[in-house]
Amino acid sequence: MPATSTSPPTASALAGGQPSPPTATPQAGTGPPGARYDEAVRFSYLDTCLRSSGGNQAYCTCTLQALESRYTQADYLRVNAAPDSPEARRIIKEIYAACRALRSAAPLPPGQHDA
Repeated sequence: MPATSTSPPTASALAGGQPSPPTATPQAGTGPPGARYDEAVRFSYLDTCLRSSGGNQAYCTCTLQALESRYTQADYLRVNAAPDSPEARRIIKEIYAACRALRSAAPLPPGQHDA
């Protein structure tokens, strides 16, 4: 059986919603930043983000692409293991800022402030 990791609330936090219960996803994807995450990880992220953002496909796709372009899947899963860590909060703020224009009425994720 492959190793699994959970997909905690990063997608929900970026969408301005409350964290959803973790879901198991295969752990893999150790390629360089810029590589697509595994389909199961992408599906879980987009599903959570779409539910939390009221179905804002453009925003959720933007945040996923920003994550993939800057962080490996292994980094993403590691940060998601500690979503309240300073590193996770920094990444959430960074990715939110990159896609903010697509999230017209979105409040900044909980615990975050504009710089």
